[in-house]
Amino acid sequence: MMSKSAAAVMPRRLFDLGVASALLVFTAPVLVMIAAALRIQNRGPVLYRQRRLGFRHQTLTLHKFRTLETDTPEDIVTPEGDRHITPVGRVLRRSRLDELPQLFDVLTGRLALVGPRPELAIDLADLDPATLEQFLAIRPGMTGPVQLEFIAEDEVLAGVADPTKIYRSQLIPAKVASNLQAFRNRTVRQDAACLMRTLFVLCSTDAREASRRRLAALSPELRAAAGP
Repeated sequence: MMSKSAAAVMPRRLFDLGVASALLVFTAPVLVMIAAALRIQNRGPVLYRQRRLGFRHQTLTLHKFRTLETDTPEDIVTPEGDRHITPVGRVLRRSRLDELPQLFDVLTGRLALVGPRPELAIDLADLDPATLEQFLAIRPGMTGPVQLEFIAEDEVLAGVADPTKIYRSQLIPAKVASNLQAFRNRTVRQDAACLMRTLFVLCSTDAREASRRRLAALSPELRAAAGP
């Protein structure tokens, strides 16, 4: 007999498999065109792989289209306009098209469609152990309500002197706390609504402005970077 926990996970997993498969078919021409553009650009491998901390402390290899030069350190934050971002990478990062290869990570079960952004272990190092355990008990995802709320973080972090330090000391605690709230008793219906909202947020200047205001409220440094 299936356990209650397994029964609760099954609908979400079937949802992820069905939607991710459909999205891969639908976006296949886009994937091919992006790969061709990156190959023509000739700035290293088409795919970028990075090891992050995943579900229940498991190591997760995250796949993205390459947007950074090959000599970019892996443990730094690269906000909008960073010198390490390639010309094609600027377009891909702004539109989030660089994350399309993660649909394959969803099919393998490493990611969910909807969940917290998986982070580098070093970015989570300053969290207290209890909070870290709660956060890692949620399967990470391609998109999520908190990721959408912080959609303008690359723009805002571009205005601070040390983006990596601010990201770890201010954004990580805020995002983790918001994720713990957002994924309490979450349903598949809410996940579906989040996917639909993702399309809106990526195309909405109003959503980005709301995100800038949210980020500005976190600290004086971010308020100054977000501007008026």
